[in-house]
Amino acid sequence: MAKFILRMLCTMALLLGSLVVYASVEINEDAPSTYTVKKGDTLWDIASQFLAHPWQWPELWRRNTQLNDPHLIYPGDILSIQIEDGVPVLTVVRAKPHRVLSPQRVVTQKRQPIPMFSAEQLGILTNALLFMGEEEYEDLPKVLGEHNGKSQFSVGDHLVSEYQSNAEGQLNILRRYASIENMQGQVVGLRVERVAQALQETQLSDTTQMVTIVSSHREVRQGDKLAPALPETFDDIALSAANEQKGFVIGDLHDYEMLGLYDVVVLDLSLHQVTPGTAMGIYHQGADIINGDAPRYLSDTSLQRWNPITDIVEQPALKVGELVVLKTFEGASFGLITRADKGIRRGMIVAHP
Repeated sequence: MAKFILRMLCTMALLLGSLVVYASVEINEDAPSTYTVKKGDTLWDIASQFLAHPWQWPELWRRNTQLNDPHLIYPGDILSIQIEDGVPVLTVVRAKPHRVLSPQRVVTQKRQPIPMFSAEQLGILTNALLFMGEEEYEDLPKVLGEHNGKSQFSVGDHLVSEYQSNAEGQLNILRRYASIENMQGQVVGLRVERVAQALQETQLSDTTQMVTIVSSHREVRQGDKLAPALPETFDDIALSAANEQKGFVIGDLHDYEMLGLYDVVVLDLSLHQVTPGTAMGIYHQGADIINGDAPRYLSDTSLQRWNPITDIVEQPALKVGELVVLKTFEGASFGLITRADKGIRRGMIVAHP
């Protein structure tokens, strides 16, 4: 364990020395002279057309004097970048609101701003998995059964469950999916799958209640947990680059060996360290090399033959991708991979983009 911790410290020190801090906004050489926003566009897609690093979009926007919020871009808006005094400046020509005439009145149709990411890219987060501590999960009330003695339940079934006062009204039915361990092998929390939604019907006693399943993603089982349904929203995502935050990819949502563009990873960074919208680079630490008569990579088996006098060459951490943090929890966070030059996997480093 001491060797592992020492290696982690060395890795972080090496990464700190190798990171490049982007002080200015870098415009793509093939950026369009103008772009008309269309329905179905996302901010990330548009930013990718103009900028080498899409997460720098707010930096470009800060020089805009027309509008206050970089997220309030609408279909029909015409965007362009002008260079003023050597500094790129975003300009927006706003389309006029669409009006509908009727005999009684003139109705101005309210437009919806385009989202940061598409519904397809965010679907797995809005539909499937959550993260919570082990004790938090165990303390939730559980499904006990139903009138006909079945052990699996579906939409329309009326269930008896344990009762808790903070689990009223619309409910999520949850199931433990997997434990998440940090790089030291310590469990930092649970991935919890949302299998169904239910509605509380009647409190039967001080300890039990009746609920009805109103929708489901898979069958409900005895022992599944109940929790208040929380609205899923990503409206508060505001892009910003990570500064001194550093951590590791410690998992993903489906136990894949390798991950790529728009897959979701679990990071060992909590809500106290990062916020939704934090852009981070993904770095791969090369294996240490034993510089002996016959150079070889350092591994657990090679330690038995390693001469302590022999030099060890530590390879730099090379950037292999980027991600944006989308959801944060007490012990971890979820990040959406927005660029991947190679397969992303557990153990890779995340830091300044």
